[in-house]
Amino acid sequence: MLSEVLSVNIDKILYRRRAGDVEAVKDVHFTVNKGEYVVITGAVGSGKSSLLYSLNGTIPKLIANSVLEGDINVMGRSLRDLEVADVSHDIGLVLEDPDTQLTQMTVEDDLAFGPSNMGLPPEKLRERVDFAVKTVRLAGLEKRNPRSLSGGQKQAVAIGGVLSFMPDILALDEPISMLDPIGKTQVLSRLRELNRQHGVTVIVTDSGMEVESFADYADRVMVMSQGTIL
Repeated sequence: MLSEVLSVNIDKILYRRRAGDVEAVKDVHFTVNKGEYVVITGAVGSGKSSLLYSLNGTIPKLIANSVLEGDINVMGRSLRDLEVADVSHDIGLVLEDPDTQLTQMTVEDDLAFGPSNMGLPPEKLRERVDFAVKTVRLAGLEKRNPRSLSGGQKQAVAIGGVLSFMPDILALDEPISMLDPIGKTQVLSRLRELNRQHGVTVIVTDSGMEVESFADYADRVMVMSQGTIL
């Protein structure tokens, strides 16, 4: 049995722009163990989001003109030969703006959207939705339009939609940067419960403005600057 559920070894990520190749992440190496809560912080443009997006293959699989050199292993599997969908059971990616991940007319339909595309039978699909509702505390909101919810509730729906895949690892790109104080508290509380009570490995990026908010929960904080981990 592997003690390390996520091992990352990246030589560099290149974004080709008209001005020439830009190294967004370079010579990065780190390992995250099962059940860890890791925060990656750094200024805007430091490379933390690019690093996060590479953990499930979004870079280079889904972002045009991006090239990944090196290798990333998730749950003992190299991402080199896998598609993003293949990794969805292992690692789920939550974007900074929850509105970009809300696609359906009701909360429960949004939570069911991902696993329904996996071809799960109705009873299993219901189990996944119920699990997400309970885990991120959305009971009573199932029939609401997710776009009518508060910022914290929207982020909870986005997290729940990823959790419905039952991933071992949750990667979140600045999940509280756009929220008011109440929403931030809600999301931080949910992430803490996912990590401590459900054993979900959590990897979060933060621009530095909110790093103190994560201090009570994180096992490690890594600082990035100009594409490298300091």
